[in-house]
Amino acid sequence: MKQTPASRRRGLSLGFTLLLAMLAVVGLSVGSTFVFSNLAVQGEFRRLPPEVQQYLRAQQEAQRRGEVIVAAPTPQIRTGTPADPYLPLAAAART
Repeated sequence: MKQTPASRRRGLSLGFTLLLAMLAVVGLSVGSTFVFSNLAVQGEFRRLPPEVQQYLRAQQEAQRRGEVIVAAPTPQIRTGTPADPYLPLAAAART
């Protein structure tokens, strides 16, 4: 049986196909890492208090304009001890 030129053509070699498959897996892994990392950061940003969100947005806009904001909002530190008058648990413990 005589082989025609089309039957001798095999396509891509196995090594090249495996290399392309591995590169596709790496690309998919890196891409999904960026996507899920971005989603996690956005979720944490939404959990921040509104004044901190506003400060971070203002700082980002200032950096785009080439300015720097140095005054950060002062956080309230709440420990939950009787020395903390802001928590209802601490107020209930004092009475």
